[in-house]
Amino acid sequence: GHLVNEHPEFECVREQIYGYWEQKWQEGQFESILGEVEDKSYQWRYPIEGEWSGPQRVKLNYQKSPDEGKRVGRYIDVEDVGELVDEHVQQEVTMQDARQTFPPPTLESCGFSLVQAPTSLGEEEFKDNSVVRSRYYEEIRAIVKAASGASEVHIFDHTLRETGAESLNARNASKAAPVNRVHCDYTGVSAPRRLLQLADELNIEKTTDRHFAFINVWRSIDKEQPIEDLPLALCDPSSVSPKDRLTYEMQYPERIGENYALSFSTDHRWSYFPHMTAEECLVFKVFEQTDDNSGAHDMGFVFHTAFEDPRTPLPATPAVASKQDAWHCTSDAHSGTLLSLANRMNKVSSGACTHVDAVFLFGYMFKWVPAMTNV
Repeated sequence: GHLVNEHPEFECVREQIYGYWEQKWQEGQFESILGEVEDKSYQWRYPIEGEWSGPQRVKLNYQKSPDEGKRVGRYIDVEDVGELVDEHVQQEVTMQDARQTFPPPTLESCGFSLVQAPTSLGEEEFKDNSVVRSRYYEEIRAIVKAASGASEVHIFDHTLRETGAESLNARNASKAAPVNRVHCDYTGVSAPRRLLQLADELNIEKTTDRHFAFINVWRSIDKEQPIEDLPLALCDPSSVSPKDRLTYEMQYPERIGENYALSFSTDHRWSYFPHMTAEECLVFKVFEQTDDNSGAHDMGFVFHTAFEDPRTPLPATPAVASKQDAWHCTSDAHSGTLLSLANRMNKVSSGACTHVDAVFLFGYMFKWVPAMTNV
């Protein structure tokens, strides 16, 4: 009975608050908001009727199959001779909230898992290569060992990624852009080849005759805010048919690399972990070869992509990411196991992320800055 206009104390407070906002109105406090309301093209991003969790329909960028005589891929620092094409098509999929999945996804059941793994580094320290190599690499080794049971971890590189960057590669720049298309980092050909390339550099046995894998680990480096914009989505590898995979060529001046793109199928099952914090790491496989020498294991190809989350609050926030590469190996009485892990940190509203791969640890750090335009 106290919260009614007739109650003297409530009425007094109400008049004080109302008077304050009337003053702000006269001072032009709400002009920008009024402009947004009058703009009929404005796309409101807050969900309707409080739908903040659970499944939702989103759009992902899938690869378009090339015309006859063409191959999928792109040229990097070399002349475009017209043999490669890189065209995407948006497809609507159902995105599950992995936090609501029971039992929770694991590396064994789905090829990915969310783990608790705090970092001692601050956001600015992730921009210092020497600090990343001397301190963060050690943290990644511990994360990889705990997640996979590896006895050895070798980290070989890292990259800074930022939403505002134009290139997907950081060969000629300090930063690279995040990848907003469905892909997997390795193929059944490129992963063993990459392992052999790194053998001398990392002082490891030059052989692929063992059980090995590449795994990515992603984490927010913003300790103040969770990831809101452009979160990472993952596809359950058991829902992907080998015929859906498309080899994606990357032609460099000195070599030809490759990873996988993906053709759309309604069978694909997608999920993500909303609002990831700096205390969490997302660990997922991007290649695995079993120890029976049977070649690549289908469950080792976890396709992933950044995506536009309709539930992201406005203003949308772009990102800065660092990527580390590592190699790790486990052994027992029967076989040796190489696993690759990547640790990625994502962040929204002036946040950042890092991504590291292991049998080869590859890591990204992302930082988002509030966008100035409507989306």
